[in-house]
Amino acid sequence: METTLDAATVPFARQIGLRRNVDGRLELPFSEAVHNHLGTVHASAQIALAETASGDLLARRFPQLVGRVVPVVRAVRAKFRKPATQTLTAYPAIADDDLKRFLAQIENQGRAFLTVEVEVRDTDGDLTCRAAFDWFIRSLPLI
Repeated sequence: METTLDAATVPFARQIGLRRNVDGRLELPFSEAVHNHLGTVHASAQIALAETASGDLLARRFPQLVGRVVPVVRAVRAKFRKPATQTLTAYPAIADDDLKRFLAQIENQGRAFLTVEVEVRDTDGDLTCRAAFDWFIRSLPLI
């Protein structure tokens, strides 16, 4: 059974160039491959960075569940703050109350919902996007 997962190695993440920085955070290098028609980072590339970082946080925060649950994004909310013209870094977080509720639900019911909030910031530290990902997570049947 797999006990670790590196979100940066997911095929789509590799395709768009996601990587880990020296702090271990996921980042998206500023490159023409992720530009939109204005020469800034495409909104979908920012969402891909944020979503991957949200899943990565789940895997890092709950390594005991990797390979034992199926996480699926059910909803996404995002607001873009400014055009992104530099390398971007994702900062995911889970509210403490949500964390406690999640752990109780997954243990008692075998399924749970959890929201991961993500800020995307450029190399100057400016916020370019804020997103929330609602995850539905269910336990795999025991074999």
